[in-house]
Amino acid sequence: MLKIAGVILCTIGCAGYGFSKITGWKKELEEINLWILVFQKIKSRILYQREPLGEICLQMEEEGLGVCGKMTGRVGRLSTQKRSVEFADIWRSEIKNMEKESFLSGKKKELLYKFPDYV
Repeated sequence: MLKIAGVILCTIGCAGYGFSKITGWKKELEEINLWILVFQKIKSRILYQREPLGEICLQMEEEGLGVCGKMTGRVGRLSTQKRSVEFADIWRSEIKNMEKESFLSGKKKELLYKFPDYV
């Protein structure tokens, strides 16, 4: 009887762990999709509307893109206020601050750090 109870409890525990991992992956996937959307909007505004990068970042915050929009908004605000500081430095410092709020790790973090190099 104890063996059967142990098997049942172990199965339930493993299923719970699996569901918690899946929900974490879903949140991470949502954030990646938001970043893709942010980068596509930045690209289109640079190419077609010829707007400055700081102003584009400010507008991303107004569009309600979650954590990604808030971070780009902070970058836009700082880049328009501090003209003497490079955009790349502001971007990287905000990425470091965002690590606390977000699922940044490994390859995603490296790609976000390199974003100013591609702009």
